[in-house]
Amino acid sequence: MPAGQRLEEIARLYVDQWDAAETIVDWSKTENFQPHAVPLPTIAAELTGATKQNK
Repeated sequence: MPAGQRLEEIARLYVDQWDAAETIVDWSKTENFQPHAVPLPTIAAELTGATKQNK
């Protein structure tokens, strides 16, 4: 993923973590307990927005 995140983190994204308007992924819960937000490049934002979410 062009965001520099672990594949497992991307695979576990929840809809409420993705801000399509700002193209930012919000990680409030992380392995090291340091919350952060990741701005996505245009291509990554397009791919994330086009992905179907699991229930």
